[in-house]
Amino acid sequence: MSNTNVLEPISARRAMTEVPDLEEHNGNEGALQHFERCLAGPPGSEENMMIEGTPGSGKTVLAWAYLRKRFRNPLFYNGDLEEHRRIHGTSPVKTPDDIRFFQKNVPGVPMVFIMIHGATDTRAAVEAKLNEVLYRIDEVSHTYIVLDESGEAFFRGLDEMFRPILTDPSITVIGTAQNFHGFRKADTKEETQERLAAYLRRFGTFLRTNNPSQEDLIRLLVHRMKKWQIKVDSSDTLRLLAFKSKGVVGYALRGLIQGITTPNRVLTRAIVEAFDVDPLTR
Repeated sequence: MSNTNVLEPISARRAMTEVPDLEEHNGNEGALQHFERCLAGPPGSEENMMIEGTPGSGKTVLAWAYLRKRFRNPLFYNGDLEEHRRIHGTSPVKTPDDIRFFQKNVPGVPMVFIMIHGATDTRAAVEAKLNEVLYRIDEVSHTYIVLDESGEAFFRGLDEMFRPILTDPSITVIGTAQNFHGFRKADTKEETQERLAAYLRRFGTFLRTNNPSQEDLIRLLVHRMKKWQIKVDSSDTLRLLAFKSKGVVGYALRGLIQGITTPNRVLTRAIVEAFDVDPLTR
């Protein structure tokens, strides 16, 4: 008789979209400590946050990992909508996947999460997402918005659309940004600085992230190996993967996933040596 409680090993496709838990992250201790302090308070007690850092330093993933704990939803951004459809046979709301409703203990009073992609969302898409928030303001207990690539959104002049959500006490905005350089052709340098100062004043907390050290990255990879049920032929193979990834977590995890595709789920040195961690640079 088979044991139905034994979980099937994760597929490579699912692993590609999985976000490490907050506890798995090493390095960026300042940001992690801030998130832990926030979790000690009730939802909505946080002030708006801006997470700045280099590409690949984990800005967006840290925000998702924090919100997973805040919503007490282990599937957050790892397939929560798919799980809802499996249980209930339908999506929780007829909205894009970037808008997610989470039921609290109080029936009929959900919390809401919205993802805004500052670099790629059209102005119309941003407006639709914001309207979804502002028109439902009396139907939810609190709304969390991740404003990814805030620097790009600022450069495109979308910051003017964010004023209502940045000043509403029932909304917490978590922004991420590499930088805020550049300005619109219609602006003078002084006007750009004034706009930027007005925009950033709405964020009460600024956090800085950096790419993890090789040792921190290896510890994260070991966590993922256990969860994904992957083996490795030697510790030197993990060190090589961390070195080739140059501290970029996403690249390292993509390399680790190559072990899932082998018959015995083993990551070997030969696989890592042949793996192109960043094919976009070729």
